[in-house]
Amino acid sequence: GEPEASSVRELLAGLGLPVALPPGLTGEQLLGLMRGDKKSSRGRIRLVLLRRVGEAVLTTDFDEAALLAFLEEAAAQAGGVAA
Repeated sequence: GEPEASSVRELLAGLGLPVALPPGLTGEQLLGLMRGDKKSSRGRIRLVLLRRVGEAVLTTDFDEAALLAFLEEAAAQAGGVAA
């Protein structure tokens, strides 16, 4: 839930790790970066999702259009560029 997310965010920030998207990116750019990530396989994005702290799930079963919409909104909130 949100209390756990806040605790994890504070812990990561305290370690000097990024906890927000850098400004100036679009959802398409983020999606492209995700395709090149080491977790992707042959251009297919694999997401690591948390059910709760300490319990991660690796999946390719998601709607890429929904992911792009989420990334576009996240990029816009971070001061990204309109697509």
